[in-house]
Amino acid sequence: MASIPLVPTPISPALPSFFTELGWDQHLKTLNAPIETLLGFLSLSLSNQYVEGSPSHLFEEGIAFIVEFFKNYLSHADQAVSSFHGRLRETITQDTKAKFRRLKPQTFVAYGLTAARVIIFVLRVKRTLKRRSKQKQKQKAENARLTLDQLLLTSTQIILFERLYKKIMKQNDDSDQAAMPEIIHKILVSLLTTVLDASKPVGSVVEQVLAIEMHSVKNHGTTIRSANFLTGECARLHRLWLTVLVHSALLGNFKKPYSLPVEDEQEVHNDFDNEEDSCFIQSSGEDAITNPVLDLPDDLDDSLELEIESQERCLDMTKEDDNSNDDLEADFSEDNESDQIGDNEPDGDDGSAELAQARSIESENNKGAQMTKFIEENFKWVEPISHKELTLASRIKFIWKIAHPIAAKEGGKFHVNWCDNGAAMRITRTNGNDLKLDIAILRAAAQNSLEAVDSAIQNAIGSSVSYSDFKIAAIQDDFASEKSLFDRSDNQAVFKPFVEQIWFALTARSSKQSLDPTFVDRLTGRWCDKNVDDALNRFQNLLDSLLLAISITCGVPPRGWQTLHILFRQYGTFRRNVRIYRQSHILLTNPRAKQRDSSEFAAFWSLTQRLGTALIFYLGVIRPIVIDIFRRRSISVDDQMTHVFARSTKRTKMFTSEPFSYTTADLNHMLMKSPLQAENRTLRHINIAILREHFPEVMTFAQNGDSAGDRQSQHQGSTARVHYARDEAIQGVGASMNDIQQQVNVSHKIQAFLGLLPLASCAGLNQVIGNVNELHSQALACARILVVEKHPGYCIGQVDIAQRQKMIQDLCDRLPFVLSPNNSAGDEVLVQVTASLVYGQNTTLPLQYCPPEGYEARLPATATVLIMLALEEWATGCFTSFSSWQNVSQKVEQRINEAEDQVKHLKNADFEAWMKFCARVRHCGLSGERSTCFRETSILSRDLTNI
Repeated sequence: MASIPLVPTPISPALPSFFTELGWDQHLKTLNAPIETLLGFLSLSLSNQYVEGSPSHLFEEGIAFIVEFFKNYLSHADQAVSSFHGRLRETITQDTKAKFRRLKPQTFVAYGLTAARVIIFVLRVKRTLKRRSKQKQKQKAENARLTLDQLLLTSTQIILFERLYKKIMKQNDDSDQAAMPEIIHKILVSLLTTVLDASKPVGSVVEQVLAIEMHSVKNHGTTIRSANFLTGECARLHRLWLTVLVHSALLGNFKKPYSLPVEDEQEVHNDFDNEEDSCFIQSSGEDAITNPVLDLPDDLDDSLELEIESQERCLDMTKEDDNSNDDLEADFSEDNESDQIGDNEPDGDDGSAELAQARSIESENNKGAQMTKFIEENFKWVEPISHKELTLASRIKFIWKIAHPIAAKEGGKFHVNWCDNGAAMRITRTNGNDLKLDIAILRAAAQNSLEAVDSAIQNAIGSSVSYSDFKIAAIQDDFASEKSLFDRSDNQAVFKPFVEQIWFALTARSSKQSLDPTFVDRLTGRWCDKNVDDALNRFQNLLDSLLLAISITCGVPPRGWQTLHILFRQYGTFRRNVRIYRQSHILLTNPRAKQRDSSEFAAFWSLTQRLGTALIFYLGVIRPIVIDIFRRRSISVDDQMTHVFARSTKRTKMFTSEPFSYTTADLNHMLMKSPLQAENRTLRHINIAILREHFPEVMTFAQNGDSAGDRQSQHQGSTARVHYARDEAIQGVGASMNDIQQQVNVSHKIQAFLGLLPLASCAGLNQVIGNVNELHSQALACARILVVEKHPGYCIGQVDIAQRQKMIQDLCDRLPFVLSPNNSAGDEVLVQVTASLVYGQNTTLPLQYCPPEGYEARLPATATVLIMLALEEWATGCFTSFSSWQNVSQKVEQRINEAEDQVKHLKNADFEAWMKFCARVRHCGLSGERSTCFRETSILSRDLTNI
């Protein structure tokens, strides 16, 4: 038999325990092949460089056919199970907690890749052997050779692969392609039903493929992928075995020829019109060969995680209750209940239709019963219990069980480690593409994204319109209504003048003096397509800027596909996602759910006022202009009327079946081009790491316990929120205002961390103490202690009454605690009281940085007044308390305003001195000096009155 001359290279010595326990390291050595070569045989990369009709071109077309075949093969089985009674699904899962899940269409592509690699691996080896044989290239000096005999195939499987290879290389007519699904199905049946030799550590080509694809080759060498990756592959293979069993049950036995349904045959010939599908098989450069295993987009990765979790319950790997995670684990067999029983009865008295329908139902029930019986009789081939290591499915289960405990310790695909100084984080990913991110870069990226939006708006509207005249406060919205705020007549009256000004500027006849290009040619008076395209490009640049800025600054961003489906107007059963709450918060609400048992998820994001205003301006002013241009060009505006992120220019890349739609690949490309150089999924992990490090309370605030009021009302808290005393938030988005506010706070915390919001605007939300008044009361207590006994130069409690009066008068004359151009430093009392206003009594700080322009000027101004109040309590020489901050807060408002003006004057006159003061406040917060100044109010009052 012809063989491939190969040069062996040693496998990386850094092997995890599960890899050696499975014996894969020793088995791969017997192949005498470099791991780079073996990975090349798994490559799904397609090439367009071959001449049409050439052998290489036919082979690449065959690879594409196989990948698309598995997508339809899995989908067809999924539809078949859903169309029969739920008993069939129960039989497949053997009444375990595992689910034969209904999956999203795109997910079938990802699920089919593992199986496709097994077929492609053998075919690529076969192809290389054929080419070597024809060219008669013999290298006798090399002893390392890889043959089909080493691929652990049975004689039957070798014959089937020979037939499949011939059909691929022939493809003279439709009969050749029509025969390929039958052959692939027979290969799968043979793999599933072959009894393996339990004494061998590796007994099948499927195990060989798993061992090979566990390798990742980078510039720094070869590494082994994580156990998490292996459990994912096992989950997909388990789904494949169940799918083979379902198809065989549909056919009646294992031997009957299989053929694709007619509609699926048509799909197979489409050759990846969908770019989301093609992203799995289109790759470039050496990475396509050395790392054929590509990352999944967010939605597909989510589906796989759910599938792994449910299937591992079948192995008794997790010990959760039956009712846990009902929203994630819901069975979908009832989704097609109306289809099963035929609830649409025909009109009229003619009973023939009813009789035909009854016979159809009876036939379906009989078919379902036959399938159930077949599956029960042959379930041994996919037996989930792994004590018999004889079948391929049970071997995969054995591998899965070995990898699972290690995978559980590994955690997820992302590991975030903070540097000691907190100035950077390192993101370690299981695919080997590690990332070090400086927090300064993250903040700069956030600031730059907002500046890019402002610049794009000005570029889009030209010099004839003033964007600053647009006031978001003029826009009204009924939070509880599904009527879009852009359809309200009062809002349209606000948008209309801007639309008319921009439209007039764009359509006016251009002149030599015109600063902005217009649609109308100066000489001919006709529309100039080039100028129209230029305007659409400017509008598209604005939309790109909005997409990037929202992803970076909204908090923990939605998944990429969720962001791209944000609606500003109701679309079918999907509610609008852009709302304004109480004229202050621009919210993104209720994204599409990743769970298949619900359409929307109760998640909420708050945009900064700057970004939210830009988004409303774009949708209310720019989008109507885009729609008008599209209609003049006879372009569909369906997406433009509902979706926020509907393009105004065609996509220039391949696979443009939806040329005016974004893809997650587009979003990730934009993020990778930004200073972050991180895709959307990584950005989600970055922001979650920030919350865990700086705002741990938001990761634990969800308390599901019922309140005393709920218990007295004799219902659960969840019932009360939805059905009793419903507020406008419940009516509009299905969540209480308290639930929304908690998530809005998450957005605010991330935005404050990025320097987009002042720290003080977030500080009150971060603390354990309840409100701003309590925060001021704590700071006042700090000021009292400092002036009485803690700080040198004050200590008025340690002298007699006469000296005390003189000291207080001297302090009021010198005002060392007043921050002004004459005293740019401010004393330590002012620093500590200001830190108390910012951080309260917390020792674990929510924010360990100073905002780019320092704290709000009102903070040291308020601290100044608090110190004055603490001194004035001793004006007579004896302590006279006004008891609480609430008693005087209104009376001293004017004094705070005056002090704030002085602080702002210092900030403008000597910004460097101002930032030094802010740095001292931050250092005080970090050092915890202020914590020694706090006492219980009752103890404080008792001590002071005794002086």
